[in-house]
Amino acid sequence: MTMNQCERILKYLDDFGGISTRDAFVDLGIASLSRRICDLKRRGYIINGEYRSEKNRYGEWASFKRYSIDPSTDVKLVTGQHHD
Repeated sequence: MTMNQCERILKYLDDFGGISTRDAFVDLGIASLSRRICDLKRRGYIINGEYRSEKNRYGEWASFKRYSIDPSTDVKLVTGQHHD
């Protein structure tokens, strides 16, 4: 079964706890994370965004937003992954 972009993001959130635009592009091939986050929010998912700053490869500070799913949401249920 092939997952759509929103399903891939939900799985990534479940696996890694958060996602940034860079993560989405490099790891999932998704160029517009913010659009998919809006899609997920419209579907009723509670997704939090937090601004972070880290140094880039040139030692300069770069700010970015990292998204996470609200802890009250059981992502395994929405992605169809059941662990018995």
